[in-house]
Amino acid sequence: MTTGWICLHRGLLDWEWYNDINVTRLFIHCLIRANHKPKKWRGISIDRGQFWTSISTLTKETGLSASKIKTAFSKLEMTGEIANKSQAGGRMVTIVKYDSYQDNSQQVSQQVANQSPTSSQPIATNNNDNNENNENNENNKSKKPPASKQDLDWGDIPLSEQQKEDVKGIRLAAKAKLTQRALNTIIKELDKAAMAGIAYEESIDIWALRSWKGFNAQWAIEHKGAGQQNQVLNRQDSKRANSVNNLINMFEPREVIDNGQPKQLPTNNA
Repeated sequence: MTTGWICLHRGLLDWEWYNDINVTRLFIHCLIRANHKPKKWRGISIDRGQFWTSISTLTKETGLSASKIKTAFSKLEMTGEIANKSQAGGRMVTIVKYDSYQDNSQQVSQQVANQSPTSSQPIATNNNDNNENNENNENNKSKKPPASKQDLDWGDIPLSEQQKEDVKGIRLAAKAKLTQRALNTIIKELDKAAMAGIAYEESIDIWALRSWKGFNAQWAIEHKGAGQQNQVLNRQDSKRANSVNNLINMFEPREVIDNGQPKQLPTNNA
């Protein structure tokens, strides 16, 4: 599919995933690949805004690794941009709001088709005029807050950037949005765990290990307590084993060499 074109609105600059290169690359690729009208392929019905593909095919087409594609799909599914359903022999990818992205394509295509091949210069001039008009209209509008998701407020919690990314990754793996409200609860619980003697980094490690959807300080305390109790029991078992071995050694017959001949000494209970 190398003919035709798609609409790409400047509003993409305010999109919450725009700064994520892998997600943006995959999403634009999906827009290009999606059918602009229903069709059938090998008995499979493919609607407008859908296309049939596979992870291996997307890897070749985008240059992204399979793991990066799966991660990007998870993010796009989480925010409702794409529905991605695996089926036998491949997967059906659906752009959920395809019509809102491409609703003007048919009208613009008709306008371009109606132009004479010799009137390419007027077309270019009209496009420039339209761009200028769009910019003027944007400047005349009252300023509105960007539509993109606001940055999360992490407060004063002493987490590194990598640890913050780990928290986001844990929530993503659990298919749960990291909203500001959820983050506030997580920070509160991490602080509780820290007051109980569990470092923030250790709490995050426990959280990731147990694959909890959320974080609860009491869970972490109980998890660490169980681990410490097991260590104590292991040490006690080891001490008991050593004591038993010592007792056995005390009562075992011993031999010494007497004039070149082994001689058995009496045991302690003799």
